[in-house]
Amino acid sequence: MSKKRLYLLLIVCFFGVSLSGLGKDSPRAFAAGDQTLNIGVLKGTQFFPIAAMQSKGLEKKYGLDLKIIPMASPAAIHIAITGHQVDVAFSTWQTYAVGRSKGGDPLVIAPVNYYVNGIIVKKDSPAKSLKDLIGKKIGTSYGPGHGTALILQYAAKKEFGLDAATQFELREAATPLLLGLLEKGELDAVYLGEPNLTKTLAGGKYRQIWDVDVAFKNIGKVVPLQLCAVTTDQTMRTKKDALKKFITAYGEAKNILTTDDQIWPELAKEVNLKGDEEVGLLKKSLQSSYVQTWNKSFIDNELKLNYEIADLQKGVKFIPDKIPEGFFSFSLYNK
Repeated sequence: MSKKRLYLLLIVCFFGVSLSGLGKDSPRAFAAGDQTLNIGVLKGTQFFPIAAMQSKGLEKKYGLDLKIIPMASPAAIHIAITGHQVDVAFSTWQTYAVGRSKGGDPLVIAPVNYYVNGIIVKKDSPAKSLKDLIGKKIGTSYGPGHGTALILQYAAKKEFGLDAATQFELREAATPLLLGLLEKGELDAVYLGEPNLTKTLAGGKYRQIWDVDVAFKNIGKVVPLQLCAVTTDQTMRTKKDALKKFITAYGEAKNILTTDDQIWPELAKEVNLKGDEEVGLLKKSLQSSYVQTWNKSFIDNELKLNYEIADLQKGVKFIPDKIPEGFFSFSLYNK
């Protein structure tokens, strides 16, 4: 073999080996200008800001190529983020703070919404407030350590001095079963989130006796964050420009949800709601829940509240003692 042909063969072999390392999971595979993002999202109200982005053409406006990947559950979201199968997903932040404290690379880059939850009873129930449910059976789909259960426990203690864990009889069941148990008299009340809260209240068969937003206002606190936008250090390194555009577009979408009443009938269809009453109830419940503030002061208050809530767990920690450096990132957010 001539020296020239041997030289050409070596060049081919070198680039063949080098390029083989640029698989889809390698950070080097993403060009600096890559505007493609894989977005993991649960079907339901979590999808609303994405739906608003699509409806108003924000993806095109910001030059993004969004691949929407439906997620089956919060557990699936956690696997997808920590396994770098998606670039962005929406979830509570506490589990990811624990993950980062143990060497993982998730981080939170934007807020989504506050908790929107309530307790409902049958229309003819004598109960008018949480105090009337002492010793009664409350159905919930949220386990004892779930954030949604903990904010009820916290608010009940702060507003009425009640110990929800001992003074209420909390019964856990799947959401579709709860109303049936309420109808049979096996439950006295049901603790729900959206869109199930709206579905239940429409028609006037049930009424709401506790609202998380009202409760936290009564105790002089802001409702804790429910969902945040979560990404990873890897995606921040390889697709920061696309992330910046996405967070800007996402913030614009939240503003649309807050101010544009005309978009809600279409959104309601995403969760099988229709009719003026159902659309109106859903809009009223969710419109004010979207969060636009995102800075260190906001997070300091959020952390203070979460540590107060964590104290109710009696030794079971759901957030680390110290939040890892860089876990909350403000660099992509404009407000």
